[in-house]
Amino acid sequence: MLGVGCWMFFIAAFGLLAASALAAPPKPKPSPTPSHHKQPPAVEQLDLAEAEAIALRQSPTVNAAQFKALAAQQVVREVRSAFFPQITGESSNVATGDDIARRLGFNTFTNQDTRIAASGGLNNPTVLSRQANGILLSQLITDFGRTWDLTAAQKSIALSEAQRSMLARAKVTLLVDRAYFEAQQAQAVLRVADETIMARQLLADQVGALAKSQLKSELDASFARVSLDEARLLQLEARNRVDAAFADLSNALGYRESRRFALLPVPQFAPPKSNLAECIAQALATRPEALALRHERDAAKKIAAAERAAHFPKVTLIGAAGRGTAGDPRVEGDYAAAGINVEVPIFTGFRLSARDQETALQAQTAEQTLHEMEDLIAKDVEVALLNTTNTSDKIVVTASLLANAEQAYDLAEAQYKIGMTSIVELSQAQLAKLQAQINHTTATYEYQIDRLVLDFQVAAPKYLQPALPAH
Repeated sequence: MLGVGCWMFFIAAFGLLAASALAAPPKPKPSPTPSHHKQPPAVEQLDLAEAEAIALRQSPTVNAAQFKALAAQQVVREVRSAFFPQITGESSNVATGDDIARRLGFNTFTNQDTRIAASGGLNNPTVLSRQANGILLSQLITDFGRTWDLTAAQKSIALSEAQRSMLARAKVTLLVDRAYFEAQQAQAVLRVADETIMARQLLADQVGALAKSQLKSELDASFARVSLDEARLLQLEARNRVDAAFADLSNALGYRESRRFALLPVPQFAPPKSNLAECIAQALATRPEALALRHERDAAKKIAAAERAAHFPKVTLIGAAGRGTAGDPRVEGDYAAAGINVEVPIFTGFRLSARDQETALQAQTAEQTLHEMEDLIAKDVEVALLNTTNTSDKIVVTASLLANAEQAYDLAEAQYKIGMTSIVELSQAQLAKLQAQINHTTATYEYQIDRLVLDFQVAAPKYLQPALPAH
């Protein structure tokens, strides 16, 4: 044992060390180094209505269809212009060969009136030197309805193009709606995969710890790790689907590069209330492609009627007035003339009859094309209604399946913890629960998509938006 002197020496030394430590100035704390990590960019929120508006505003398909419809309206004005007077101004400045020779100091050719013998027509061959200004007028009196039928045909074509413009808007709207819900579906499946990894990671850690303590077998730990790797594989596939879904959504919105959005949820759509017959009747009455083909059929019939009228005479009022200001004395001064021209087709090499038969056959073709489209619309409506009903029933079935799978998993997990079942039964319960979650999630979003497809097929008001005014 140490003596009292030694203990006193240790106590004194300890006191000196403590005093020196207290007297020393505190060391300055190192200043925190500034972080160079940038904050992640904020994700733009996007709801369904805004997505549709962006897609319609930026879609080249919609803009092209709208411009085509506007161009068709101008064709109506072009054809209808034949009803109005056609007035042109003329200025003639003519010199004969003799007059040109005199101006240049050469000998004249004939000293007589110049006549163009080979004129290529039955017009007056005499040419007189002159400078004259005047106005020519032509007014259609009648062509026995040909111009009227052509104008009516172009009006029908313009109406058809307007319907096709509306159809383009409806297709773009459906495209972005489908991409919106497919992106939400992919995100929901990814959430299921993330939750599955968390649960299986926890189980793998617990089983691994028990296996190290020899309370569980190494086989149990291996099965737990296999289940965890399967969940990781599912997560990789789900992430890829999310990336692909947002690429499709960005393309549907009109962006060339892929963008991410925080998609706002959409309440589940109500089930359809109309039966099949009512849906088909509504679709046939309001679908833009059906209306477009009806207008095209009407246009074809009007064109056929116009070609039949081409066999009849065409009566036109023509007139001219003006003043000759210089040149040959015989053409100087004011002039005016008017007359009625009657053009009667006598023989055209069978061109008119062939054109008549061609347009009649085209009208029959347009009628058959309309019938084919109506049959296709009826089939599409029936399929869309069946798909909507089927996915609506799937939601109920998958919800029941998910509840039973969760209950079975909870029981299997509890029994496994107390050693009443093996890891194989627990893995089967995990797989059944995961598949039930995916099936229920998929059915929920598939119903939303099928419900929108049905609205598109029956031409719901959502898909009958008129075109915006052109800028």
